[in-house]
Amino acid sequence: MQQRGAGPASVDFIARPGRKEGVNISEKLDRRENAVRFLLLDELVRTRQPLEPAQIERACGRLSLAVGDIIRQLDEKGAIVRDDNKAVTAVYPVSATPTRHRVLLADGRTFHAMCAIDAIGTVFTFNQDTTVESTCLHCETAVRLRLANGRLLAAEPRTVHVLHADLARYRNWAADC
Repeated sequence: MQQRGAGPASVDFIARPGRKEGVNISEKLDRRENAVRFLLLDELVRTRQPLEPAQIERACGRLSLAVGDIIRQLDEKGAIVRDDNKAVTAVYPVSATPTRHRVLLADGRTFHAMCAIDAIGTVFTFNQDTTVESTCLHCETAVRLRLANGRLLAAEPRTVHVLHADLARYRNWAADC
């Protein structure tokens, strides 16, 4: 996406026909894994802290699933990040660790995204309008994006550029972001 002159003319991020499979984290997961992932996403946004294994078991208790096995599968598929103590520190795209990429959801919740592209994609993850507040990695300029219905509605500064890699080439997106 490249913005020049008078500002964004509503850039469309909605997927196009012919896009490569596997570029959406949910497509890498089965129904049970997605159910646990979304429950963990909500819990991580709510607590803003790493999720300890016992906390995960409590949060997922109502799902009646073998949560330990699903957590291992989510980890193997790169949908979560765990620390040495097996606490979940990130659920793609949300990070318990503060980053330069802060997301404000239309419902009032806020969190940090793992990277700028993840922050933009949260409009789809949470299926609601979002505002992204970040800073440029190279020059530290403040950046603010407003997204709704898969479209960029506003960008500050107007000259903002977003660079994106073909993530279909990578197994672990978090390591290549």
